[in-house]
Amino acid sequence: VLTRLADLAADGPPKLLVLRELAPLVRDVGDRAAIAHYEAILELDPTDEDAINALEADATERGDHEALASLLARRIKLAPSSETRRVLRLRRAAVLEQRLGRLDEACTELEALLVEIDDDVSALRFLADLYERLARPLRAAPLWLRVSEIANAIDDKAEHGLRACRCFLAGGEITAARNVLQTVAPMAPRNAVIELRVELARRSGDGRALSDALDQLAATAHESSEKRAQILLEAARAASAIGEEAVALDRARRAAKLAPSFPDAVLEAQRLAYLAGGSGTPREAQA
Repeated sequence: VLTRLADLAADGPPKLLVLRELAPLVRDVGDRAAIAHYEAILELDPTDEDAINALEADATERGDHEALASLLARRIKLAPSSETRRVLRLRRAAVLEQRLGRLDEACTELEALLVEIDDDVSALRFLADLYERLARPLRAAPLWLRVSEIANAIDDKAEHGLRACRCFLAGGEITAARNVLQTVAPMAPRNAVIELRVELARRSGDGRALSDALDQLAATAHESSEKRAQILLEAARAASAIGEEAVALDRARRAAKLAPSFPDAVLEAQRLAYLAGGSGTPREAQA
């Protein structure tokens, strides 16, 4: 009877009233015609939450992520509270990113969330990660820094501070990266800090800082003897390039001692020793 009434009813409130009665009854008996009824309800009243919820459940079940994203957008507009909007925006951003590959739209959704709740950690981390994947490190860096600032655990402060530093570095903001590293260094893993100091020195062209940082890295790195010798060799060459021959010789000799079968380290030590007037032949010094 209700189906007949729905067919006969004029568009507008009368038809809407009948469809609202009919749709859940048809749904409860497992008839997919209910979906068409809910779609008709939504055409007549775009704010009908029961219809939106029913269509959302159907889209989820069918894996129709495009429809799901559209329905979540409707629900966001109708949400009665900021917390409800927060949950819906996070869900829609996840659908856009994970199911539809629309990272830019996911960013827009998360940015809208942060306008309303500026210290939402889930949104900050999600958005920072997306910006990194989109190769926009200078958009990600301040977000990671904010996550670090509001984190309670020391390990979290350090982890996210280091990510902020890496993003500033990737974006060429050397001073900002150095300032962040200085702040998080006391709480971060020593080896990670030294690796970033090496990269900072490389980017800034500071030969002395590069040589010293590489020396520290060779002492702390959990690497093979040859790998550590390679690091020390680079430290020696960096020191030699700025005229610190005694420092260079010391680091080259330590590299050769670490890996006696590593010819580059042995030859560099001999070359520097020869230049300093010590052991080594002229031919070895030129090698």
